[in-house]
Amino acid sequence: ISFCFDNVIHQPLRQHQFAETIFRSVQVCRLGPTSPVIRRALPADTPDTPSPAPAHQPHQPPAQADLPAPVHLLVAEDNDVNQILIQELLTQLGYACTIASNGRLAAELAAQGDYAAILMDCHMPEMDGFEATRAIRSQEAATGRRRVPIIALTADSIKGDDELCYKAVMDDYLTKPIDCSRLVARLNRWAGPASPPPARNAA
Repeated sequence: ISFCFDNVIHQPLRQHQFAETIFRSVQVCRLGPTSPVIRRALPADTPDTPSPAPAHQPHQPPAQADLPAPVHLLVAEDNDVNQILIQELLTQLGYACTIASNGRLAAELAAQGDYAAILMDCHMPEMDGFEATRAIRSQEAATGRRRVPIIALTADSIKGDDELCYKAVMDDYLTKPIDCSRLVARLNRWAGPASPPPARNAA
Protein backbone atom coordinates (compact mmCIF):
# COMPACT_ATOMS: atom_id res chain seq x y z
CA ILE A 1 0.00 0.00 0.00
CA SER A 2 1.38 3.42 -0.90
CA PHE A 3 0.44 6.66 0.79
CA CYS A 4 0.68 10.05 -0.91
CA PHE A 5 2.21 12.06 1.91
CA ASP A 6 4.18 15.17 0.97
CA ASN A 7 6.47 15.09 3.98
CA VAL A 8 7.20 13.21 7.18
CA ILE A 9 8.24 14.57 10.58
CA HIS A 10 9.76 12.07 13.00
CA GLN A 11 9.00 12.14 16.69
CA PRO A 12 10.09 13.45 19.12
CA LEU A 13 9.18 16.67 17.34
CA ARG A 14 11.78 19.45 17.29
CA GLN A 15 10.76 23.03 16.59
CA HIS A 16 13.32 23.64 13.83
CA GLN A 17 12.26 20.43 12.05
CA PHE A 18 8.61 21.44 12.16
CA ALA A 19 9.27 24.94 10.83
CA GLU A 20 11.63 23.70 8.10
CA THR A 21 9.20 21.01 6.94
CA ILE A 22 6.36 23.54 6.70
CA PHE A 23 8.69 25.88 4.79
CA ARG A 24 9.77 23.20 2.30
CA SER A 25 6.20 22.00 1.73
CA VAL A 26 5.01 25.53 0.98
CA GLN A 27 7.94 26.15 -1.36
CA VAL A 28 7.16 22.94 -3.28
CA CYS A 29 3.59 24.21 -3.63
CA ARG A 30 4.78 27.62 -4.89
CA LEU A 31 7.80 26.67 -7.01
CA GLY A 32 7.50 22.96 -7.84
CA PRO A 33 9.63 20.03 -6.62
CA THR A 34 12.41 20.54 -9.20
CA SER A 35 13.17 24.14 -8.24
CA PRO A 36 16.80 24.82 -7.23
CA VAL A 37 15.41 26.43 -4.07
CA ILE A 38 13.85 23.11 -3.10
CA ARG A 39 16.96 21.08 -3.94
CA ARG A 40 19.07 23.35 -1.73
CA ALA A 41 16.66 23.22 1.22
CA LEU A 42 17.92 21.70 4.44
CA PRO A 43 16.48 18.19 5.03
CA ALA A 44 14.24 18.10 8.07
CA ASP A 45 16.31 15.39 9.78
CA THR A 46 19.72 16.94 9.13
CA PRO A 47 21.51 17.50 12.47
CA ASP A 48 22.28 21.02 13.49
CA THR A 49 25.86 21.63 12.29
CA PRO A 50 27.72 24.92 11.88
CA SER A 51 27.60 26.28 8.34
CA PRO A 52 30.98 26.88 6.63
CA ALA A 53 32.07 30.49 6.32
CA PRO A 54 31.07 31.99 2.94
CA ALA A 55 33.87 32.51 0.42
CA HIS A 56 32.56 35.98 -0.35
CA GLN A 57 30.29 38.57 1.19
CA PRO A 58 26.69 37.41 0.61
CA HIS A 59 24.20 39.66 -1.09
CA GLN A 60 22.48 41.88 1.45
CA PRO A 61 18.66 41.89 1.32
CA PRO A 62 16.93 45.24 0.83
CA ALA A 63 16.23 47.33 3.89
CA GLN A 64 12.92 46.66 5.60
CA ALA A 65 11.64 50.09 4.55
CA ASP A 66 12.19 49.15 0.89
CA LEU A 67 10.08 46.00 1.07
CA PRO A 68 6.40 46.18 0.07
CA ALA A 69 3.92 45.89 2.91
CA PRO A 70 2.57 42.33 3.15
CA VAL A 71 -1.02 41.61 2.20
CA HIS A 72 -2.95 41.43 5.48
CA LEU A 73 -5.56 38.72 6.07
CA LEU A 74 -7.98 38.08 8.92
CA VAL A 75 -8.28 34.42 9.95
CA ALA A 76 -11.24 33.32 12.09
CA GLU A 77 -10.34 29.93 13.61
CA ASP A 78 -11.06 28.63 17.12
CA ASN A 79 -8.77 25.57 17.18
CA ASP A 80 -5.36 26.36 18.71
CA VAL A 81 -3.43 23.87 16.56
CA ASN A 82 -5.13 25.03 13.37
CA GLN A 83 -4.30 28.62 14.28
CA ILE A 84 -0.58 27.79 14.49
CA LEU A 85 -0.58 25.78 11.27
CA ILE A 86 -2.46 28.30 9.13
CA GLN A 87 -0.45 31.22 10.51
CA GLU A 88 2.82 29.46 9.65
CA LEU A 89 1.49 28.52 6.22
CA LEU A 90 0.33 32.05 5.41
CA THR A 91 3.60 33.53 6.67
CA GLN A 92 5.61 31.25 4.40
CA LEU A 93 3.35 32.19 1.49
CA GLY A 94 4.17 35.84 2.17
CA TYR A 95 0.96 37.01 3.84
CA ALA A 96 0.49 38.74 7.19
CA CYS A 97 -2.47 37.62 9.26
CA THR A 98 -4.45 38.41 12.38
CA ILE A 99 -6.12 35.53 14.22
CA ALA A 100 -9.64 35.77 15.67
CA SER A 101 -10.59 32.89 17.97
CA ASN A 102 -14.34 33.15 17.38
CA GLY A 103 -16.87 34.71 15.03
CA ARG A 104 -17.80 37.58 17.31
CA LEU A 105 -14.17 38.73 17.55
CA ALA A 106 -13.78 38.31 13.78
CA ALA A 107 -16.73 40.65 13.16
CA GLU A 108 -15.29 43.21 15.58
CA LEU A 109 -11.83 43.09 13.99
CA ALA A 110 -13.29 43.32 10.48
CA ALA A 111 -15.08 46.53 11.50
CA GLN A 112 -11.85 48.04 12.87
CA GLY A 113 -9.23 46.92 10.34
CA ASP A 114 -8.63 46.94 6.60
CA TYR A 115 -8.07 43.33 5.48
CA ALA A 116 -7.51 42.12 1.94
CA ALA A 117 -9.63 39.04 2.66
CA ILE A 118 -11.00 36.97 5.53
CA LEU A 119 -10.58 33.22 6.01
CA MET A 120 -13.65 32.26 8.03
CA ASP A 121 -14.09 28.95 9.83
CA CYS A 122 -17.75 28.01 9.62
CA HIS A 123 -18.19 26.35 13.02
CA MET A 124 -16.94 28.32 16.03
CA PRO A 125 -18.17 29.10 19.54
CA GLU A 126 -20.05 32.27 20.53
CA MET A 127 -20.80 33.17 16.89
CA ASP A 128 -20.32 30.81 13.95
CA GLY A 129 -18.82 31.82 10.62
CA PHE A 130 -22.17 32.24 8.89
CA GLU A 131 -23.52 34.65 11.51
CA ALA A 132 -20.18 36.49 11.63
CA THR A 133 -20.28 36.95 7.85
CA ARG A 134 -23.81 38.35 7.98
CA ALA A 135 -22.69 40.75 10.73
CA ILE A 136 -19.73 41.90 8.60
CA ARG A 137 -21.95 42.44 5.56
CA SER A 138 -24.39 44.47 7.69
CA GLN A 139 -21.51 46.63 8.94
CA GLU A 140 -20.31 47.21 5.38
CA ALA A 141 -23.79 48.21 4.21
CA ALA A 142 -24.32 50.56 7.16
CA THR A 143 -20.94 52.30 6.94
CA GLY A 144 -20.16 52.15 3.22
CA ARG A 145 -16.96 50.24 3.87
CA ARG A 146 -15.32 48.23 1.10
CA ARG A 147 -16.80 44.76 0.69
CA VAL A 148 -14.07 42.43 1.96
CA PRO A 149 -13.86 38.99 0.30
CA ILE A 150 -14.70 36.19 2.75
CA ILE A 151 -13.48 32.65 2.10
CA ALA A 152 -15.15 29.97 4.21
CA LEU A 153 -13.17 27.15 5.80
CA THR A 154 -15.37 24.09 6.19
CA ALA A 155 -14.94 20.41 6.98
CA ASP A 156 -15.31 18.22 3.91
CA SER A 157 -17.56 15.82 5.84
CA ILE A 158 -20.17 18.48 6.66
CA LYS A 159 -22.62 18.37 3.77
CA GLY A 160 -24.53 21.48 2.81
CA ASP A 161 -21.93 23.93 4.11
CA ASP A 162 -21.21 25.17 0.59
CA GLU A 163 -24.85 26.26 0.15
CA LEU A 164 -24.85 27.90 3.59
CA CYS A 165 -21.65 29.77 2.66
CA TYR A 166 -23.23 31.40 -0.36
CA LYS A 167 -26.49 32.12 1.51
CA ALA A 168 -24.40 33.93 4.15
CA VAL A 169 -22.93 36.05 1.32
CA MET A 170 -19.47 34.49 1.48
CA ASP A 171 -17.45 34.69 -1.73
CA ASP A 172 -15.75 31.29 -1.84
CA TYR A 173 -14.93 28.30 0.32
CA LEU A 174 -12.16 25.79 1.04
CA THR A 175 -12.56 22.37 2.60
CA LYS A 176 -10.36 21.08 5.42
CA PRO A 177 -7.71 19.78 5.50
CA ILE A 178 -6.59 22.76 3.44
CA ASP A 179 -4.87 21.98 0.15
CA CYS A 180 -1.97 24.39 -0.32
CA SER A 181 -2.38 24.85 -4.08
CA ARG A 182 -6.10 25.58 -3.72
CA LEU A 183 -5.41 28.04 -0.91
CA VAL A 184 -2.88 29.88 -3.10
CA ALA A 185 -5.38 30.00 -5.98
CA ARG A 186 -8.15 31.39 -3.77
CA LEU A 187 -5.88 34.00 -2.18
CA ASN A 188 -4.51 35.10 -5.55
CA ARG A 189 -8.06 35.53 -6.79
CA TRP A 190 -9.56 37.34 -3.81
CA ALA A 191 -6.68 38.98 -1.91
CA GLY A 192 -4.05 39.41 -4.63
CA PRO A 193 -0.52 37.97 -4.82
CA ALA A 194 1.45 37.89 -1.59
CA SER A 195 4.70 39.65 -0.86
CA PRO A 196 7.83 37.48 -1.28
CA PRO A 197 8.00 34.97 1.61
CA PRO A 198 10.63 35.57 4.29
CA ALA A 199 14.08 34.25 3.39
CA ARG A 200 15.43 31.17 5.11
CA ASN A 201 19.10 30.38 5.48
CA ALA A 202 20.06 27.46 3.25
CA ALA A 203 22.82 25.04 4.22
